[in-house]
Formats: sequence, structure tokens, C-alpha cells
Amino acid sequence: MTGSNWLIAGGGIAGLAGALALATRNIPSIVMEQAEDFLEVGAGLQLGPNAVEALQQIGAWDAVAPKCVIPPEIHIHDALGGGLLQRVVLGQAFVDKFGAPYRVIHRAELQRGLLEACRANPLITLQNGASVSSAVLTGDTVQTVLSDNRHVKTPALIVADGIRSRLRKEMFPDSQVEAPPYVIYRALPALHGLPATVNADCVNLWLYPGGHVVHYPVGHPLHLNLVAVTRGVLARSSWSTPASGEEVSHYFSRACPALKQIVALPEKWLKWPAANVVGLPQWNLGRTLLIGDAAHGTVPFLAQGAAMALEDVAVMARHLAHHSDPAAAFAATSAERLPRVARLQRESLRSGRIYHMRGVVRHARNAALRTMPEASFLHRLAWIYQGY
Repeated sequence: MTGSNWLIAGGGIAGLAGALALATRNIPSIVMEQAEDFLEVGAGLQLGPNAVEALQQIGAWDAVAPKCVIPPEIHIHDALGGGLLQRVVLGQAFVDKFGAPYRVIHRAELQRGLLEACRANPLITLQNGASVSSAVLTGDTVQTVLSDNRHVKTPALIVADGIRSRLRKEMFPDSQVEAPPYVIYRALPALHGLPATVNADCVNLWLYPGGHVVHYPVGHPLHLNLVAVTRGVLARSSWSTPASGEEVSHYFSRACPALKQIVALPEKWLKWPAANVVGLPQWNLGRTLLIGDAAHGTVPFLAQGAAMALEDVAVMARHLAHHSDPAAAFAATSAERLPRVARLQRESLRSGRIYHMRGVVRHARNAALRTMPEASFLHRLAWIYQGY
């Protein structure tokens, strides 16, 4: 079987966004998703101005925007005393500064918006129950073997099969996924029962010795996207396992009353081990390109996982406008993206260390956040929001 369609391995956020990006260059594609339906696990995610801009560039923002929730501010709290350490207003001045707004959304609704845009585009074919098992560059095509043993030749292959990518391991046999010592808990309780002192409509970050908690509203109807991060190690086989409310509440037992009340809201949680793709020398091999978590999955402490995948495909589309040869466009994409994503991975891990400070350094961190002007705080984030 041969054809002019490019293949995309994986139908998550990166894969669907990749198809839309290709369509902006009039390149037809087939998105292959091994699940029988296009489903996104997890709960909420944050879309900073860089993510919104990327969605605009690939023609998906109109489908995604109505599904977003508009948080008015970001609040950073001390989890022991409960005091507000820093606030960022996400109004028009923020939009003017960074060129796009800040939004939050349920992962499933972002997926739904991307799916709607893909289904409306005649250049995109969606195929469930199929995946790419292996791929070999053969001259000016990529010879792929699908999960049903079909052999398909394609002009190019986009690999978007997630942090546990089999194709990444085939492309780069020495690639590794490391396990930083964090356990990530997620829950999605109803949006009621929060302390009156907490602005439930904001993005809230609580800094706790050895842990942190993030929450904000997502979905229609609204629910509370609640993420708690603790120090610890889970077996990699425990990719997503149930956890009790008592387990999370016990870890945050020293928290202020407001945070204790928040983490006590869910009776059940799901927990994951943190994972980080060790930096690759490149993401491309000939006419094959890794994107998203398959290329650079990292800990979510800067809330940039989905944003980096969206940036990947927007940059890929830009280089495809200047290179008729996919291999050249992929090489240029890899070269441009590697330094930025490497920095993002480093800073995400560093943020975890800062969030979890104890003792004297915790007090120094809190003092720095309290006294830092909002403009200075935003200046520290400018490399993320204006960086691609």
C-alpha cells in the first residue's frame, strides 16, 4: 500500500494538532490511533499565551476557545500559613504584553476541539484501532508496518505516540525515560465546598514542604481540576492507579486549614509516577519526526506539556513552508526546538525543587515572592510565553 498521505502515529493532542499543522501546508495525513476511540486521560491543563498562539497558527483556536475557562488571576500561596505570596492578573494588560490570553481547559475538551477541527478538514483522515509498529526509511519514503501487519509506504512519518513511545526506542535505541522522585495525584471533584477565603475561579498554586497543590476550574459544567504532587517513587508499571483521599490528606497534614479542606474534597484520586524523557540528540531521522511527549515528555511543574507539543507542530509547519523536502524541514524543526525544550525540562525540574523547599530556604523563597513586583515575576516567565 502506498499513498501521498503522511502518517501520524498517535491520536492524542500532539497527533491531532500535527495533522492540523500539516493541513495548513496542504499536506494530507492519516492519524492512526490504537484505541477504538479518541480519548484523552487526565484532567485539566493550562494554556499559556504560547499555547494559544500555536492553536491559532494551526487553525484550531476557534474550535478550542469556547471550551476553555477564563481564569482572572494566578495565586501562589504558602501552604503552611495560608498567606498569598504572589498574584498575577490575567487581564487585558497580560494579553497586551504576551499577545494572547491565558486559559485553562479539561484535556478531553481540548481533544474534542482538535477532533472537531480535524473532522472538518478534508485533508485529514482519522483511523482508530490501528497503530504504527515499526518504520524504516527507504529512499524518499518511509516503510511502515502497522499493528494489523499491513505494510504502508508514506512520504513522511510524524511520531506522536506519547512518553512511552515504542517508535522513539526504535529510532534511538539508547533513549531513556527517567523517573524523578515525585508522585502526581489528580482528582476532579465538584466545584463546591471550597473555603470562602480561596478564589476558586483562579489558578491556585500552594507551596508545601516536600509537595505542592494546584487547582483551577475546568469543564462544562465546572469541576475543580485538583493536582497534588508529593515526593516519592512509584513503579513504572503503576502508570495510573487509584489512591484514597486519606493518602493525600495524610501527606499534607501540616497544611493550613484552607488547603486541608481542599485536598479532603475528593474521596478518590488517581496517581502517576513522574516521568522525564532524557534529552535526545535530535528528534528526526530522515523523513521521520518525533513530537510532543514522545520527543520531550517532562514533569508538569511549569504547566507546559501540551503547550510544547502545540509549539512543536506550529514550528514544523513553519519549516515546511520553506523546505519542500520533509527531511530538511524535520531537521530544521528539531534543531530549533531542542534548546528551548531542553531549557523547559531543566526549569520544570528546578521548579519542583523550589516549590518543595523546606526550612530556612522556604522562608527565603516566600519572602522573595512576597516582595517581588508582579512585573518582575512576569518578566521571569517571558521566555516561556514569548519564546518560540
